Amino acid sequence: MTLQLLRQCHLLRRGVVLQRRELLRRDDCGDERKGLSERRHNSKLPSPCSFSSATQCKNSLLCNEEFFHRRDLGVFVRTQLEALYPCNRLEFVALSPIVGVVEADLKGPDGPAGYHCVPAETVTDEDFKYSFNGKPGIQVPNNAVLFPASVMEAPMFNGMGISAGRVLLRRGGSLPVHSHGASEILYVTQGAMNVTILATRRAYVNYLKEGEFMIIPKCRLHFLDNVGRGEAIGFAAYSSANPRFHFQHLEMYASNVPSPTLSRVTFLDVDQIRRNKARFNGTG
Repeated sequence: MTLQLLRQCHLLRRGVVLQRRELLRRDDCGDERKGLSERRHNSKLPSPCSFSSATQCKNSLLCNEEFFHRRDLGVFVRTQLEALYPCNRLEFVALSPIVGVVEADLKGPDGPAGYHCVPAETVTDEDFKYSFNGKPGIQVPNNAVLFPASVMEAPMFNGMGISAGRVLLRRGGSLPVHSHGASEILYVTQGAMNVTILATRRAYVNYLKEGEFMIIPKCRLHFLDNVGRGEAIGFAAYSSANPRFHFQHLEMYASNVPSPTLSRVTFLDVDQIRRNKARFNGTG
């Protein structure tokens, strides 16, 4: 179904170009409507919408010349797709954020476009709000605690391509080397921390204090280290509704790869690898 939507989006984009040419040459909505129909018939393009009267055609986006002069074709395609595929029938929101209620139905499957949406009439005021207060958080080695706010915790993030999180580093604590499939903005709300992005031949090191933030590109290995005298707290915003963390120490030491093999490919001592495997419940 997602492939069908992508094809529909591609065809609509092709149709927009033809439609815009017709708009520039015709002032009368009836003539324009006829011209578009002929174009679609000849090129076998799908009709993005239909009109039952000249009034509906006159008020439509297809006849809004000012709209097309802005060349905001992405918005046009999104609008037409929304009309063709309402959210409660099919979720295509990963293609482009839509205006409306798209709260996730977590009881259903999670696909590339996100979860199916709950009925709009069941959404409440509180569904638009989320609080980290009172949440237990996820304990991470080296005295760090993660408080995720992804679509799993805040279903209203469904299809929006964004999510949030909070990280607490206790005194002397750090968040180990990791990456995630989303870009991140990390804003320090308390204390000070060293945020380092790892790269070949060098590292990008920044010391952030309260009120400062940093951009971390997706899939880049990085770590956080508390360099203050007390706790350090950061607020994170992600470019994904459900960013998945990939901690390097878990992928290496919680695996079943034999220790001698890991030693050869990581240049680490076998005994150290075995100690780490024992700590993180790995085998081999």
